[in-house]
Amino acid sequence: MFGNPRSLLVSPQHAILLRHDGEERFFRATHLARMAGGGVRVAHGVRRVSYVHILFERHQIVLSNGIWTESFYPGPQAMASIDAAARRELLTLFPALSQGVAAAIGLPARDILRRLCLPPTLHALQAVASTATCA
Repeated sequence: MFGNPRSLLVSPQHAILLRHDGEERFFRATHLARMAGGGVRVAHGVRRVSYVHILFERHQIVLSNGIWTESFYPGPQAMASIDAAARRELLTLFPALSQGVAAAIGLPARDILRRLCLPPTLHALQAVASTATCA
């Protein structure tokens, strides 16, 4: 759909970097799957998934199977989705997380578009070129 050479399986809350109306924004995977136009879907029937979380000192944009996505952002929903041992480890490594994610690693690397602000179809969105430098 977005020109990435291989499929990419992400959690529903994971954000994908796309361009809409000339602006780079993050779009939640769950919202993309609900949009008309096909190409993004929920992986029904998948019984077990293991996610790899990559956390930096600041929220980053990373290249994942040819498409720009977000690094792990340890907000309330993400922290609730990991087990207690992983939460303890994160709080040990990033003690400022106890003061909130913004205090610990800052704001998201790009704005995250809310579902109500989405265009009607996936065709209104464009991938950010994989040769671009994102910071």
